[in-house]
Amino acid sequence: MEELILVILIGFIVVNGLSYWSKYILGKNGYPVSWFRHYQDIPNMFSLARETKELSKKRIYYIIGAGIPIGMIITFALFITVLPKPNQNLPCIYQEKFRQTEWSGIVIKKYMDSLHYNAKRIEIQNNNEVKKIRNNMFFANGNFEKIEVGDSIVKQLGEINIKLFKRDHETVLPVDYGCDK
Repeated sequence: MEELILVILIGFIVVNGLSYWSKYILGKNGYPVSWFRHYQDIPNMFSLARETKELSKKRIYYIIGAGIPIGMIITFALFITVLPKPNQNLPCIYQEKFRQTEWSGIVIKKYMDSLHYNAKRIEIQNNNEVKKIRNNMFFANGNFEKIEVGDSIVKQLGEINIKLFKRDHETVLPVDYGCDK
């Protein structure tokens, strides 16, 4: 990934170098130049190449004229491949938010919430407080089916997995956000 970013940076520098070199050459040969719109200089570069008699200069002018748009296209294509997708980091963000939560209690209710597309829900009670747990990632992987009313459940601060305590044993319920961190 870092190598690709370096290639993009080099491509950006090369395209800009060619663009400003073409502006220098065009200006020196009496052609109008646009200091901020590189693409406007490309037709002038080809015109200069056609009018030039000296073969070595003619080749250089054609290479510069063709190199600018080709370099722009390649650099832009590489840049697009490196850009993160809009939702690419969301699982990791949600995982970190989940990691910062903490709760525990006895499961007093387990149900499918018909108001929210039959989403899986549990309610836990700790002292006099009742908390609704509505985390689809937590309930995935069969975790919802393992939970029964009367079980104790603990989500510790900084942890991602949840501990489920039944009468005779403790079970760790894995929570997978699909984040590779």
